[in-house]
Amino acid sequence: MKRCAAFVALAILLGLAVTSCSRPARSGFPIVPDEELVAQGEAIYEARCIFCHGNQQGEGRSHGAPPHNQAGHTWHHPDRLLFQWVLDGPPLRTTMPTFRGTLSEEEVRAVIAYIKTMWPEDVRRNQIEFSQVYEEQLGREQR
Repeated sequence: MKRCAAFVALAILLGLAVTSCSRPARSGFPIVPDEELVAQGEAIYEARCIFCHGNQQGEGRSHGAPPHNQAGHTWHHPDRLLFQWVLDGPPLRTTMPTFRGTLSEEEVRAVIAYIKTMWPEDVRRNQIEFSQVYEEQLGREQR
């Protein structure tokens, strides 16, 4: 905790924007659900996603779309890929529409944050950790 406080103080002195030492910035990856983001995501999910992917129990699905709860496989993927797939369609896409130009990037983050509330805490924690490792690997590859 002292290290985090020292980092924040140094960042403020350097004029850097710091939101938190304990989690990524809201605009980055992994996406960590918070109350505001989840509420926004729930409204968008109910308007745009529930018809195909169903509710939190996976009920009401159509078009062969996978459920986003623990029974589905959404939690097997890192956030960056989920984000890209919502915007541009998943690989081997069948009927899922693309949402680039329809949803903002912040709205896509909100939907993913809401989807994460459908998973048990241990699954959510593991998926966030996996997403962080994925980001670290991307960073190493870009060097």
